[in-house]
Amino acid sequence: MKKDKFFLLFTVLVLTTLIFYSQFKNKSRTNGEFVLSFHNGSKFLNDSLVDKLLIQKLQLDKNESNLILDLREIEEFLEIQPEILNAEVYTLPNGNIKTEILERKPVIRVLDKGFYLDENGVKIPLSKNHTYRVPIFLNSFENKNIDDIIFLTKIMLNDSFFKNEFSQMWIENNQLHFRLRDFDFDILWGRNTKVNHKINKLKAFCAYFQGDTINKILKKIDLSIENQIVATE
Repeated sequence: MKKDKFFLLFTVLVLTTLIFYSQFKNKSRTNGEFVLSFHNGSKFLNDSLVDKLLIQKLQLDKNESNLILDLREIEEFLEIQPEILNAEVYTLPNGNIKTEILERKPVIRVLDKGFYLDENGVKIPLSKNHTYRVPIFLNSFENKNIDDIIFLTKIMLNDSFFKNEFSQMWIENNQLHFRLRDFDFDILWGRNTKVNHKINKLKAFCAYFQGDTINKILKKIDLSIENQIVATE
């Protein structure tokens, strides 16, 4: 009986010692380098820019204990950067801090303001590292038009034919206009209503126009009128 109690006491002491030793080692372990990786590659950012954000902006001390370092705080800080869609930060066994970043992807460039918009309407600053080949919004930009701009852009880019044709967009008299790369006429889209009907009309007209060897001089077509296309020479 005494042997059993002694063995139990010895076991508890050993486990307690191991636990305290482990905690001591973790507290004494210092953070190493930031290890960065980019999902789907990096266009706006690079390792040095992100490292500068993490160290200078958050004023992180690389000698700070990993237990004190708030990794969630780092994630939240990174995700408020306009270029970053998602960030995951965690500590590796060797003390390094692993940071995985997914950048936002622009769908259109606003020319007069000098920024991109992603599919959620988030503004992304232009970058010296990379220039995206995306459609351009030409005239004066207003925040109230973001939803309409993004809606039409996504409609065009999700279509197998128009995704490589859609090149420019602008707004006149509260109506959307755009141009296609391989066609020389302006297109009056109007409002974002009866979208499928307008898309089908435009596809049919483009097919007819490409096959028409006589009349190739058009300035504008109007899709805003129901059940017809109005062409202006």
